[in-house]
Amino acid sequence: MADEGIDAVEISRGHYESWPGMILGHYKGFISGQVKEGSGANMSRRRRMTMLALAPIIERAAERLAPGGEGFNLAQAEQFTAQLDIPVICVGGFHTAAGMQSAIETNQCDAVSAARAFIADPYLFQNVQTPTPGRPVCGYCNGCIARFGGKPIDCYNDEIRTQRDLMLRRVQGV
Repeated sequence: MADEGIDAVEISRGHYESWPGMILGHYKGFISGQVKEGSGANMSRRRRMTMLALAPIIERAAERLAPGGEGFNLAQAEQFTAQLDIPVICVGGFHTAAGMQSAIETNQCDAVSAARAFIADPYLFQNVQTPTPGRPVCGYCNGCIARFGGKPIDCYNDEIRTQRDLMLRRVQGV
């Protein structure tokens, strides 16, 4: 693809078949959120009930198998960076300047991107450059992903969403 003119490659795990790896972080309440408010709400009643019954076991296993952490796709990005002459972008839990700088300075990737961190903090770019006390920081509870397909993309952690909304009011002078 590089020979055909592709400008860059982003390393991600954003595919439902890669669960739980695609949504590394925390899983408590993930399945119930998905079944009750997300895409699972369209499943048959029997399937929803089965998933809700198995949720505590599956969520505990996922928490142990795929706990996440900042830069959780860096091992894969580093392999691509070593083999390609085009920029490699890595997404995966980035939310601090130190984590972002380290990923780039150690040549694990050429750039980083963020998704959930921006849902929690729409001013992430500014707040990472100039740390702001009390800014919302994504806790990677995966509530935003659990509700995908059923509710709008938003932060579903009450504490973080409240911090975000207060920050937005301050910034907007409301």
